[in-house]
Amino acid sequence: MNIHRQPNQRCTPGFTLVEIIITISIIALLLGVTLLSINAVSSERKLREPAEAIKEYAKQARMYAIVEQRPHQVLLTPRSIHLQSSGQLLADDYVSIDGALAKDIPSMKKEVLDEDIRLFIRRWHEQNWRPVKLDSWVFEYTGICEPLSIRLERLSDGSYLELTFNPLTASVESENSEFN
Repeated sequence: MNIHRQPNQRCTPGFTLVEIIITISIIALLLGVTLLSINAVSSERKLREPAEAIKEYAKQARMYAIVEQRPHQVLLTPRSIHLQSSGQLLADDYVSIDGALAKDIPSMKKEVLDEDIRLFIRRWHEQNWRPVKLDSWVFEYTGICEPLSIRLERLSDGSYLELTFNPLTASVESENSEFN
């Protein structure tokens, strides 16, 4: 069987323009999906780091309160989270007359929040989230604390992570999140 070609028909190896455009479109689509995925992972990581600090401070405050038989607290400010021995100073002692927050808050441990992260709190008797001003979460010497929910929100993309803590164990009872 011989295949004969017409004289004006050419056989050229390679890709057509349509094949190249389809290939480039698929690559661009995959790259876009990958970049969106990486961005969501970055948002999650930026919120999980301070969330892990809050979880750890809650466990440590509970443990210190039980072992030392005196209250300890997690102090929340708009820009930081502190682990403290309670009873030495009240939260209000960290605010000056003009309402400015003291720069040097004595702490056993301190986590400074990224500029893009905002803290919100909801106490057991509150219905709505409110921004953290200067809030003390006290752990009594029995290990019991107030039921509390904390929301970390990333301003740049609206991602958030909400944690609700169990008052008996100081562990996270429920978690709600959305990462953009």
